[in-house]
Amino acid sequence: MGDLSYLRIDSPASLWQLGEGWYGLEGDYRWIAPAASARLDRPEGARRFELRLNVGQDMLRQAGPPTVRISLNGQNLEPRSFRKSGWQEAQWDLPAARPGPVQVTFQVTPGFQAPGDSRKLGIAVGAFGFR
Repeated sequence: MGDLSYLRIDSPASLWQLGEGWYGLEGDYRWIAPAASARLDRPEGARRFELRLNVGQDMLRQAGPPTVRISLNGQNLEPRSFRKSGWQEAQWDLPAARPGPVQVTFQVTPGFQAPGDSRKLGIAVGAFGFR
């Protein structure tokens, strides 16, 4: 079985495509560290990248709006900042490119540390991938 092009984090099929910086499943999302990676398969004709994330009120109050930087095989997408709490989707239009394996990296600033939690957190991710 090859890599998937879109990962729903609550699906067991997605686990083996996650690289460094991912924490355990919490309901239908996983926190990532301020730096994380994954692999995807870019399908023929994919022209959009999507990220579904959850920004908590505590994060906004304590650390401010997170800015997410994503790169696909080293090509940086436009950084996005998230100023409201709750589930959100961000989409990036992509230029045409050959299908195949893609290394996805996430960089989140500032990091966040929840009270009573020793982990350094980036954002809570519900899904991401090519559309």
